[in-house]
Amino acid sequence: MRLVAVMLAGLLAALISTSVGLAADPTREDRMMKLPETPADHAALAKIYDENAAEWRKEADIHRKMAAEYKKSRGDPKDVATMEKHCAQLAKDADKLAADAKTMADYHRLRGKEAK
Repeated sequence: MRLVAVMLAGLLAALISTSVGLAADPTREDRMMKLPETPADHAALAKIYDENAAEWRKEADIHRKMAAEYKKSRGDPKDVATMEKHCAQLAKDADKLAADAKTMADYHRLRGKEAK
């Protein structure tokens, strides 16, 4: 049970640090709030979405590794199964977010070429 608490505390710290880092970048917010009008606007958004996709892929990998560690764990079988399932679902969700971000990056690259 202590392992579960430590893992959850680490996850929470990682999520908070990631969220704070994203919110603290005013240029990123400015670029995301303004509708793209020029090829450069689209290129800037494509870059943001590429960066987001990379971060979500990292997040998915972390959760896949955590699920694998839980699977090998010798803790309470019920807790182990619950946490393994939880981590696997988070990995799946992060993979979906990465795929969505890649789709948006590709879209903005295409629109940027059309706007020339």
